[in-house]
Amino acid sequence: MIKKEKINSENILNNENDLKKSIDKLDILQKNVKELGEDQLLAVQGKIAGTESQHRDLERQGLNHKHEGEKLQEYRKNLLQKKKDYQSELQDRIKELKPKDLEEAELKCKEAEAWV
Repeated sequence: MIKKEKINSENILNNENDLKKSIDKLDILQKNVKELGEDQLLAVQGKIAGTESQHRDLERQGLNHKHEGEKLQEYRKNLLQKKKDYQSELQDRIKELKPKDLEEAELKCKEAEAWV
């Protein structure tokens, strides 16, 4: 019985040692997994930060283009209004001219050409 108890005791000690070694290995594996996860997390966070920076830059550029487009639209509108005003003024001046005045002007031009 004492021999059997001694063998059981040795088995228990061996099992405890094996269990302790397994626990140590598990701790090391968990630490490695955690480190890998942290590295990947840091990499993803870096990518997110870069993407957010690009997003802000693109938003800023978009606003600048929008403002430039609005300015160009206003400039175009002003040019069209000036063109309309000039055409209206031209039509008014043409209406003001009397056919008789035109004939006299043409006659004077022809006379001037004849002198040359």
